[in-house]
Order: sequence, then C-alpha cells, then structure tokens
Amino acid sequence: MLNVNIIKFEKKIVIPNFIDDFKNQFENDRERELLLNLLKDCNNKKNTIYVLEIDNKKVGLVGITFERVMDSPVLSIDYIFVAKEYRKKNIISELKVSKFLISFITEKIIPKIQEVAMIRYLALYPDMGNEKLTNYYLNLIPQSFKIKEKKDVWILFKL
Repeated sequence: MLNVNIIKFEKKIVIPNFIDDFKNQFENDRERELLLNLLKDCNNKKNTIYVLEIDNKKVGLVGITFERVMDSPVLSIDYIFVAKEYRKKNIISELKVSKFLISFITEKIIPKIQEVAMIRYLALYPDMGNEKLTNYYLNLIPQSFKIKEKKDVWILFKL
C-alpha cells in the first residue's frame, strides 16, 4: 500500500531546497526554469502549490491561481510537473501523477472555492511548443476544449 500525501505551499518556500527535492527529475532546463518561476510566484503570494508525495518522495506538483478567460473567472493550473521517473506510470487506480493532481484539484479544491466564488472552468495554459503534451491534456479529461483568446491558447475543463 502506497503512502500518499498532498502538501500545500502558499508562501515562504526555500527555493534551493525545494528544487533539490526534484534533483535529476527534470527532462530539460525549461522544466526547471518553469518550476523556478512557479516557486518565485508562490513566494510572492501569486499562487498556491500542491505537492504530491508517495512514500515520502516528492513525485509531482501542481500550481494554481485565478485568471480571467472568456471574460469569466477560472481556476488556472499554472504548471503541472511530474518527476521524470514517474511519467507515464500509473500510481493509484490506473491514474498517472498528472491525472491524480488534476483530480485532486477538481474534487478537493474546486468545491471549496465554489462555496464562495462562481467558477465554471478549470483552465490550463499549456506549453504550446509541445503539441504532444497539449493533446495529452485535451484527452486526459472529458469535456475539455482548446480556445484562443488574444494571443493566448488555453485548455478549459468544464466543471
């Protein structure tokens, strides 16, 4: 039986220590840079980060914030990161880390937010340079679709 834990970070992350927890788990420098930017935003109180631990090892994370898309408030996934050794692996009940993190947000976080704020979509701002990853997220959750607003492209998950 796996010991699964979600840790919430809202501020005061010691960035070098946090990055060290994912040492050797980056596919490339871009992933590391995106994570670094996410951590800096968290320290500036611009987002919240949830880290997935399995058996006391950090295996992935998701950063969320609020945005406006299609002139509506949405909960936005700023970044999803999965440690390299956990990519494409099912961890719990046929769920990969990314799906587990999105399910956590939709099942545990969004209902709490909807008690005080009306949001109809979970939004993901994908790395459009990676069409394979964009298609993965479009296929990951039913009722998702891609829109272009100004110069930005978003994937929206209907709640």
